Amino acid sequence: MNVGQYQYVEAWQDENDLLALPNPEDDQHEYKRSRTSDKELAEKISVAASAFWNTGGGIFVAGVDGAGKIDGGIASTVGRQSRRDWADQAVMKTQPPGPYLVRWIEKGTSINANCGVLVIAFGDGNTAHMAYDHRYRIRLGAHSEVANHYLVEAIRARKIIQAPALRGLLQRSIRKASVVELAILVINDAPALNVKISLNPLTEWLKAHEDSFPLQIPIIDRTHPFNMELFLWGGRIETFGEEPSTQLLVEYENTIGQEFKYEQVIDVRYGIDPMSIGYSDLENISTGIHTVSSQIESLHKTLRSWRKPKPPNNPTA
Repeated sequence: MNVGQYQYVEAWQDENDLLALPNPEDDQHEYKRSRTSDKELAEKISVAASAFWNTGGGIFVAGVDGAGKIDGGIASTVGRQSRRDWADQAVMKTQPPGPYLVRWIEKGTSINANCGVLVIAFGDGNTAHMAYDHRYRIRLGAHSEVANHYLVEAIRARKIIQAPALRGLLQRSIRKASVVELAILVINDAPALNVKISLNPLTEWLKAHEDSFPLQIPIIDRTHPFNMELFLWGGRIETFGEEPSTQLLVEYENTIGQEFKYEQVIDVRYGIDPMSIGYSDLENISTGIHTVSSQIESLHKTLRSWRKPKPPNNPTA
């Protein structure tokens, strides 16, 4: 899961990685003490998810004091459930879900036995996100505050405008009718910048250019789609084998530097204009043939009438 500027949290392994946490909390960091009850902690996680997703992202840490220092850690299980699975459920109480990743750190002399520090990194969401209590939050300084209706609508509008929406589409090449190409389109008005395009697996056609992947494209927008030749028409099986699909991965940024990731399975059996005749087409053809036959028969009748011998003229008396 791409969480933007907080992606570095994915590499955290022990208590030394937590030394970089700022003191005290700020608009990008929230801390909860080890003594916090599981019920309260789950609610705090949901509220933090709403606030961080709505206002650019941030990091939530449980098992540290108000200064970000480890104070023993929280229990590694909740009943029979692992803390990692429990954390996922707590995050999912905020809807719709946005980008996040969870790290469970249990290595360190400051962490008690059977305990650990829970770290959740949140990226910037793509819409307005509502917490467990059906209220929307925003991050103001070191606090998550309830957003009024005006702010919620402003958040939605800003996200829609700033989040480019990309899709992959198979089509016949306009330049080469015998070639099937992959077109990557932006389907809203937001341009995608610094686009990276990968395919897995690469087709035989593209393996000769494997060093060029991921492809680097400066911009894709409504007027500047990206097209890439995939295979010759009729050569699908030779190119892809018996399972004709490939995974498209597109990573890109919007105009203010927020990062996005889009994945799509491209199945080459679908999405290309078929060469087939439907029932309505057959009906039209039948009607056309009948009309032409009628016209030909009418013409034959006219010709036959012209070819009939004329009666001899009456002799004059």
